[in-house]
Amino acid sequence: MRILVPKPITQKYELFPGSGWGLMEAGLIAAGLAGAFAVFGLSSLIGLPVPVRLIAAVSVAAVGAGLALPVPGQAPLYQLLRAWRIYRQRPTRYLYDWTASDWETFSEDA
Repeated sequence: MRILVPKPITQKYELFPGSGWGLMEAGLIAAGLAGAFAVFGLSSLIGLPVPVRLIAAVSVAAVGAGLALPVPGQAPLYQLLRAWRIYRQRPTRYLYDWTASDWETFSEDA
C-alpha cells in the first residue's frame, strides 16, 4: 500500500514583502556581526596584530552570513541543517515511493 504524503504549506513572515528575508535570516546576520565585533574586541584585549583581528572578525561574520544567505536554487544553510537533523532523528518519516504516480496511489486505496 502506498501512502500519499502531503507537503506542509507554511507562510513565513517577511521583513520586506517579496524579499524572502524573515526574522531568522536577519537574526543570523545580526548575530554574526555581533560575534564579529566581540571577537575583534576580545582579540584587541589580548594584543593580537590588527590583520589577525580582522581575519578573525570577518570569518565570524562570514559564518553568520553563510548560514542566512541561500545558495542559488536552494534553501539557506540553516534550513538544510535543520532538515538534516530532523531526518537523522526519524528517517522512516521520509519513506515515499517516488516512482509511483498519485493516480496509482489513490486507485489502490479505493
